[in-house]
Amino acid sequence: MHVFNPKTPFRDEQHLEFAEYVLSNLLGGLGYFAGTNQVDTSKKAIYAETTGKFWEKSAEAKSHATPEIRGPYELLTHTPSRAMFPRGFLWDEGYHLLPVLEWDADLAIEVVRNWLALMDDDGWIAREQILGVEAEFATPADFITQFPHIANPPTMFLVISKLIDMLDSKTKYYGHESWYLTKADAGKTFIVDVYPLLKKHYEWFRKSQSGDIEAHSVPSANLNEGYRWRGRTPETNFASGLDDYPRAEPPDITELHIDALCWVGVMARVLEKIADYLNQTDSLPYQTHLRGVQTNLDALHWDDKQSIYCDTVVRDSAHSLVCHKGYVSLFPFMTGFIGASHPHLPAMLDLLRDSAHLWTDHGIRSLSPESPKYGVGDNYWRSPIWVNMNFMLLERLLDLARTNGPEQMRCRDIYVELRANIVHTVYSAWLQTGYIWEQYDPVGGHGQRTQHFTGWSALVVQIMAMPDLAGAEGYKERVKGYIEEAKKTAVQNRKSSTGVAVVGILGLGFVYVTRRRFMGTWRGLKRTHRRIGSNE
Repeated sequence: MHVFNPKTPFRDEQHLEFAEYVLSNLLGGLGYFAGTNQVDTSKKAIYAETTGKFWEKSAEAKSHATPEIRGPYELLTHTPSRAMFPRGFLWDEGYHLLPVLEWDADLAIEVVRNWLALMDDDGWIAREQILGVEAEFATPADFITQFPHIANPPTMFLVISKLIDMLDSKTKYYGHESWYLTKADAGKTFIVDVYPLLKKHYEWFRKSQSGDIEAHSVPSANLNEGYRWRGRTPETNFASGLDDYPRAEPPDITELHIDALCWVGVMARVLEKIADYLNQTDSLPYQTHLRGVQTNLDALHWDDKQSIYCDTVVRDSAHSLVCHKGYVSLFPFMTGFIGASHPHLPAMLDLLRDSAHLWTDHGIRSLSPESPKYGVGDNYWRSPIWVNMNFMLLERLLDLARTNGPEQMRCRDIYVELRANIVHTVYSAWLQTGYIWEQYDPVGGHGQRTQHFTGWSALVVQIMAMPDLAGAEGYKERVKGYIEEAKKTAVQNRKSSTGVAVVGILGLGFVYVTRRRFMGTWRGLKRTHRRIGSNE
């Protein structure tokens, strides 16, 4: 694999076959969808969620609503799992496109164009795209209708940020021949085209998910930068992507969610980056917003007693912290707001590396066992290990391991160990079962939930291609040991595992050979749709 060249200690033939299998299945999940969306805009005042027990009023309104039909639309997108989730998911697709961008930049750019073309006049993009009869058939009835007040983590901005680094030659591109990266100004023209759309989505997010900062009466807080995910119900927060991760209970209109604040910061940072790349003069507002985000991370969300970041809510007329140690606590770190000299970096690393809380031999788990919500209920984001979150943590650890600072060596050591652990987990489960899984058990490391989940779990390929900072032979021997251990426990699956690896390699070749033909066919379909529409 000349694009994702696995680094030590994952350079053996077994890991190479594994990486080819995973990447080919991510690319094989690319699909073209066409159809209409069901959107409910009938109860805007109720859906604004400005009164107590808003979730009950929203549920009542939804039971009597008649959604409007919008479209038809068309979408080229990857899917998290072809069998279980054969449709487009907004925040998943940003993670999917991070490796795709490095493999085939033109394909990734085409997919980004498709998603942004779905944006409505206000800047909203539905978090699930259920286009066509087949996609609708595979979707639970409660999730078919989309609501324009519901957001989703804006991971597409991560893709745009990486693309600009490629266009600026800050990141070297090893992928397939790219028109956008080689033809003069082609890539820049794309950025010029999408910049207004990204700004529109950003402003929609800031307005639709704004929080009541004044209610918290914190004198040092910035009054413009605080956010609350809309669509909450008791025990769930689907808009955040972290469905059942513990939040304030019961839900409240004064909640401020730290992950939502961090995502606004990510968007502002990328928009500032775009403005600088295009030599635009409109970067000042984004710089102001970023300063407000940085201020409120500590003024509103930092708990001095526990030394962690938390959601907040007003209880008994007082600003109160809602702390559940887990992925949400790490969001300021994983989204790049905790630099090498930040005073809270040692505490972030303490939490990350503490086996009593988030550290396991299989990766960073989503929630600390000390939380009363650990492992209970649906247990979706209440203990399992997720590859996309571990990937974001590794990116930050790598950056800090390369930056001078008092915690540089500590970041390097955690990076080396975590990288080995998460690859070991995903690889061993694949060797034993023949599948890539949606999530992984924090105790035994086995795969669970959806099998053949080669969406964002495919980020393991990029993790394997991250640089080796170990500088010792110990990890090579450790990897050899877990390969042998996995093989011993997978005796009955050895033949089937080999078979799926071969299928993966053949699939990789097929995707590459036919990708241009597929794109040509897709563009032809678009032209046909337009001709039909113009003749009606």
